[in-house]
Amino acid sequence: MRNTFRPTITLALLAGMSLPAQAERLGSLGLSYSNHAGESLDDDLRETSHGLTLDYSIGWTFAEKHRVIVDALYRTDTYSPEMAVGDPYGDQAQIGLHYQYSLSDRLSLGVFGAHGRADHDDPREDYIVNFVGIEGIYDAGNDVTFFAQLGSVDSPNSEEQSSSGYDSGQIYRLGIAYTGLERTSILFDIELGQSKEYEDSDEPGDFLVVGLSGETLLKTNPSWSINYGVRFGSYDARNDPDRIKETTVTIGARYNFGRVRGNVHRVEDGLIGLPYTPLRASAWTPALD
Repeated sequence: MRNTFRPTITLALLAGMSLPAQAERLGSLGLSYSNHAGESLDDDLRETSHGLTLDYSIGWTFAEKHRVIVDALYRTDTYSPEMAVGDPYGDQAQIGLHYQYSLSDRLSLGVFGAHGRADHDDPREDYIVNFVGIEGIYDAGNDVTFFAQLGSVDSPNSEEQSSSGYDSGQIYRLGIAYTGLERTSILFDIELGQSKEYEDSDEPGDFLVVGLSGETLLKTNPSWSINYGVRFGSYDARNDPDRIKETTVTIGARYNFGRVRGNVHRVEDGLIGLPYTPLRASAWTPALD
C-alpha cells in the first residue's frame, strides 16, 4: 500500500499487546485463499481473480462488562486491466476498533470505527474509506446469536481522485451465528449499502453483499480451525448502466487464541468483525467508469 498504512496496522496491533494483563484476551489470526468470479454487466466481461487475505482480530474484556476489539486485514487481487477498465487492482487493507458494553448476559451494545484503503496502479484511483457506527449483539439462546451494525461511510479523498468512491453513504449489516454443531459454527450475514456519490458526483451507489461461512475446529488441536465460505456482491452506479456482480469462494486456516470453546465464531464475545462492503466497493470503483 502507498504511504505508511501497512506499518500503521502493525504498530497498532503491537500496541494492543501492552494492554493490562488482567484483561481477558481472545482473538484469531487467519490466512485464506479466495477465488473471485467477477462480471461487468454493461461491458459483458467475465473474469476470475485469485487472492489471499490475512486477517487479525484481538479483543480484551475488562471488569466483565467492557470490551475493546481491534480488527485488521490485508487482501490481494489479480483482476486484469481489462476487467478494471485499464487500472488493475492493487492491494486492500483495513483496520478498525470496537468498544462494546454488556447490558446483560444476553445483550451487548457498542460503537465501531474503521479506516480502509483500496489501491490501484494509477494513484488517482486510490480510494480511502472511513466508516463509523453502532453495533449490537443478542444471544437468543439455543446456540443462536444475532448481531447488527449500522454505520456512516465517507471517502475523504474523493475530490482528489478520478471518481468519488464510497462517499457520503451508509452501511447496514445483519447477521446470525449458529454454534450448535460439534466443533463447527455457521454464520450468515447480509449487508445493504448506499452512497450519495460513487463513480461520479451524479452517480450514487447501491450495494448488496450476502455471505455464508463456517469454521471447524481441528479435533486434534482446537486452537486451529479451517474456515470456508461463499459471498455474493452487487456494486451498482445508479444513473449509469455500469454494474458489477461478484461471487467469492474462500477457504483458509485460522489460529485461535484465548478462550477457545466448542465453536469458533464467538460472536457472543463481540468478535463480529467489520462490514465487508465499504472496502470492496471502494476497490471496484474504477471498473464502474
